Amino acid sequence: MRTPIGDRVGLAVVGFVLVTGGNYVLFASDARAAYKIGELAAFTAHPWARSVAAALVVLLVFVTARWLICSMGVGQDGARHGYGTATLAIALKDLPGVDKISVRAVGEEKLRVSVRCMPGAPLDEIVSRVDTEAVSRVRGAAGRDALFPVLVTLHVRRG
Repeated sequence: MRTPIGDRVGLAVVGFVLVTGGNYVLFASDARAAYKIGELAAFTAHPWARSVAAALVVLLVFVTARWLICSMGVGQDGARHGYGTATLAIALKDLPGVDKISVRAVGEEKLRVSVRCMPGAPLDEIVSRVDTEAVSRVRGAAGRDALFPVLVTLHVRRG
């Protein structure tokens, strides 16, 4: 999933483009009283305006489509592994500051372990616990041998 800040930035960019375009149409109609507000002739009075408008529309469509696809989670690797996540939760249950955990199995290639922590969490204890206990338990829950690759991601939230 996309982070909330990424969604907010995307919404801000789309809103900025829409407000800027609307203001341009209003100011262009004030500058030329002969044109009506929604008339395209006010916008296309310049020869380069059509090219710029077409480029902006294409760019906006590509950015919006990519943002929508990423927000739906299409680009995520692997599938959630419920037993692995439960095992990771048991290994980290008494540590304060752990906010979110997940385990994803990426085919027969690797396991992805993700731990998100709150600010002020004891990171040294979390890293030690994940390294000594959790990874081996998650491998066992996933039915993998001791040399199977596991990618561990530790993320600390901002306030």
